[in-house]
Amino acid sequence: MNKKFLRVSYCEKNMKFLLITTVQAICITILICFSNFTFNNQSFTPGGWIFSAFSNSMKNQPTSVYFVMSLIGCVFVNKIHTLNNRSFSKEIEVFNIAFSLFFALMFICGKSYQYLSNWDLVFSSKNNLIFCICIICIISVSICRFLYIGWIFLTCLMKKDSYFEYSWEYGRKVIFLFIAIELLYMIAYFPGTANFDGLRQLTVYYGFAPLVNHHPIISTFIMGSVFNIGSKLGDYNFGLLLWTLMQVIFQIYVFLYAIRITADLTHSKICTYFMTLFLVINPIFAIWGIHFVKDTTFYIAFLWFMLNLIVILELNVFNYKSMAVKLFASIVLMCLFRHNGFILVIPTLILVLVLKYKDISLRKIIEFNVVMIFLLIILMPIGFRNFGIKPQPVTETLFVPFQQTARLYKERKKIEEIDKHIMEEVFGNKDLSKIYNPEFADPVKNSFINKGDNLQRYRYFYFKYLFRYPTTYIQALLNQSYGYFYPFRKIHMAGEYGIIQKQTLRSDIIKLEILSPFDKLRKFLSYFPEVYQTLPILNFYYNCSFYIWILLFIIGIIIVKKKIRILIFSIPLVLSIAICVVSPVNAYIRYMLPIMAVFPLFIIYSVYSFIGRVNKNE
Repeated sequence: MNKKFLRVSYCEKNMKFLLITTVQAICITILICFSNFTFNNQSFTPGGWIFSAFSNSMKNQPTSVYFVMSLIGCVFVNKIHTLNNRSFSKEIEVFNIAFSLFFALMFICGKSYQYLSNWDLVFSSKNNLIFCICIICIISVSICRFLYIGWIFLTCLMKKDSYFEYSWEYGRKVIFLFIAIELLYMIAYFPGTANFDGLRQLTVYYGFAPLVNHHPIISTFIMGSVFNIGSKLGDYNFGLLLWTLMQVIFQIYVFLYAIRITADLTHSKICTYFMTLFLVINPIFAIWGIHFVKDTTFYIAFLWFMLNLIVILELNVFNYKSMAVKLFASIVLMCLFRHNGFILVIPTLILVLVLKYKDISLRKIIEFNVVMIFLLIILMPIGFRNFGIKPQPVTETLFVPFQQTARLYKERKKIEEIDKHIMEEVFGNKDLSKIYNPEFADPVKNSFINKGDNLQRYRYFYFKYLFRYPTTYIQALLNQSYGYFYPFRKIHMAGEYGIIQKQTLRSDIIKLEILSPFDKLRKFLSYFPEVYQTLPILNFYYNCSFYIWILLFIIGIIIVKKKIRILIFSIPLVLSIAICVVSPVNAYIRYMLPIMAVFPLFIIYSVYSFIGRVNKNE
C-alpha cells in the first residue's frame, strides 16, 4: 500500500480526533463558566444583558484552567473510544442529540429559575433566545457523546474485572465498618434525630391530634408502638433510641443483602466494593438511618424490593415460599410507610407478569403478591372507617395545582371578579401573591379550606384558567421542580438534623432532647453535608440532578437497545422521579432517598446485562 496514502489517512484521522476533542472541551468549558456566572442589577438591561453577564463570567473565571482540564478528560475518553473501535449507530446518534438538547434546555432553564424564578433568561427577548439556542446546540454536540463513551469505558472495564466470591468473612467486615460509621452519628446525636413529620405521627399516636391517614396510619401505629414500648422501659428518649436501633439493624440487613446479591449477580470485585462504599460510607444513609421519620424505613424497604426483583428475575435459584414472603414483606413495608408505595409496586408487578408469563414459578410469586396488594387496597379503607380513621385529605395531592393557581396571582393575571370572590372563600381571604413560595408548596396548600363544595369550585377555577394561561401553569411546575434537574442547585435541608419540637409535639408531656455531650462532633457532622457539597466529585453524593440524569441516560440507552428485562427494573425509578417532580419541596433530598439507595444497583445491573455477564453460574 502506498506509504503516502497511509500518512494522509493517518493525518486525517488525527485531525478529526483533535477537532472533535477540542469542540468537546470548549463545550464543557462553556458549560462550567455558564454555571458559575452570577447576575447583578447592572446586567439586567433590555434585550441582551445575558451577553454582558456571560462575557464578564468568562473574564472573571479561570477559563483556561477549565479548558485544560476538560481537554485532558476529552482526550482520555476519546482515546478509549478509538482503542475499542466502537461506532455510533444511527439510533444512538439520534438519542444523543435528543438527550443532550433536553439536558441543555433544562440546564439553562434551571439557571434562570435559580436567579429569576422564571424563564426570562431564555424567553425575555429575541437575543436571549438566539443565544440560548446556540448554547444548546454546541452543548448537544458533546455532552451525551461524552457520557456514552464513559458508558463504553465502563462496560470494557467490567469485562476485564477479576472474579469475586462473597463470603461471610467479607460480610463481617462490612457490618463492622457500617456499625463504626453509624456509631459515630449515634454518639453525636444520642438517642437519635427526628423531624416534623415523624413527630407529627407521634402526636397522632398519643391522641394529641385526630386520627387522619395523612401519614400512613399503620406506620404511625408501628412507630408509635415501638416508641411507647421504649418509653415504658425507660423514658421517652429511650423510646426514640429503641426505634433508632431497630431501624439501623434493618438497614444493616438490607445493605448486606444488597452487597451479597451484587456479588452473586456479577462475581465482580469492583462492583462489590463499589456497592459497599456507596451504601456504607455514604453520610446520607448514616444520618437518615437514625432519623425518626417514615421515609427512612421506606427507602430501605424500596431497596429490599428491588433486590428481591433481581433475585427472581435473574438468579433463578430460590425457594418459592421464601421469595414470595420476602417480596411481600418488602412490598407491605413500602405501601404502609408511604402512600406512593402502591404507585411504584403495582405497575412493576403487572409488567413482570406480562413479560414473564411463561415462567410458572415466577408467575406464582408475582400473582400471590398482586392478590395480596389488591386485598390491602380493598380492606384497608374498610378497616379505617370502622376505627374512625379519616382518609388522607385530597388536598395533599394538589401541591402542583395550588402552586399554579398562586402564580396566577403573583403574575397579576386577569381574573374575573366572580372567580376572585370564589378564591377568597376557598383560600380563607389569603393573599396568594404574598404567601406564594415558588419552591415550597405548603404555605398555599395549608391555606386551602377543604369543606363544602370548595374542592369542586376550585377544580372549575383551575381548568378554566389552565386554557387561558398555560405558560403560567408550566412555569409554576418548572419553578417547583427544576432543582431535580439543574446540577448546581443546592439540596434542601442538607445538614439540618436534630430534634424539632416547636408546634409539633406536646413537649410539656413528651420530653425529647439530644442527650449527647459531644457538641463539637455534632456541630461538625451537622455542617459536614454543607462542606461536602463544595468538594469536587464527592459533591455528587448530595446532588439530586446527578442521580436523575445518569438514570435517565441509562434508561434511554436501554430503550434504544430494547433491553426489556432491564426496563422492568427501571419502572419504579422512573415513577420515583415523577413523584419528585410533583412533590411539595424543590430539590429535597428526603424524596430522593429511594432513588439514591437503588442507584448503584441499577448501574451495576444495567452494565452487566449489556455485557452478558449477569449470573456467571448460568
